[in-house]
Amino acid sequence: MKIKYNLEYNYFEFYNEAQGIVNFKQSVYKNEYRPIKNYTSNGASLVKLTAISFILMVVFMLIKKEWFITKLLSFIFAASFALTFIFYIIFISFYNTEKNRCHRGELTINKNGILDTSDDGIRIGLPWHLIEALIITDKIICFTSKTMTFFFIESTHVDEVLEAVHTYEKDLKIIDKRLHRSVKIDEHADKEAKTINDEQHSEESTSDEKEKESVKVEEKSEEKTELFSEAKDEIKKDIEANDTEVEDKISELEGN
Repeated sequence: MKIKYNLEYNYFEFYNEAQGIVNFKQSVYKNEYRPIKNYTSNGASLVKLTAISFILMVVFMLIKKEWFITKLLSFIFAASFALTFIFYIIFISFYNTEKNRCHRGELTINKNGILDTSDDGIRIGLPWHLIEALIITDKIICFTSKTMTFFFIESTHVDEVLEAVHTYEKDLKIIDKRLHRSVKIDEHADKEAKTINDEQHSEESTSDEKEKESVKVEEKSEEKTELFSEAKDEIKKDIEANDTEVEDKISELEGN
């Protein structure tokens, strides 16, 4: 399968995210449920450490106490500042080199592996046994490898890439970090919860209907009992009245 890509319209964002994946890929592999941080965001902890150590160093220098702690804080500040500088200068250097190259081309995925052919004629490829994983984010699709080489294209081609991977290397590790995927999972859970609630509501409604029917049957039974009692009383009254008339006639005959 051949996929045309164009990263030039937002190359800094794409490159920043890809570097965050590749340089910290072991963390990405281990923490599959954590969101992806781009390269510059991963350096935020170094910046915080530098700022905190600088403030503490100044405070202890002003109060002129604890000489050892002041020296220790000065060392921590110098070390963290140097690490922060190196961390970002490496990124800037590589980005300045890469940004002037062509970032349009064609990614070929087949049974042999992955081949990236840029529009300026540069071809870079790797066989499947060197490809480690496929990382999907909201911005890019990135193939990591056991070498320094990696491939990334914009995430709009995710369906094509997944189809190709499932066709030619279905055992490849796939880590989906897209935000909307989490939303879909939550929506699916909501749907399941709604279905369960509907079933429970249906069962409750059925139970209520049965109770209502039972109450109606009881009411009808009571009405029938009342009617039967009334009819019985009327019949009894008729019989008593007839008996009284018979006794009166007998008394008249005897008198005659």
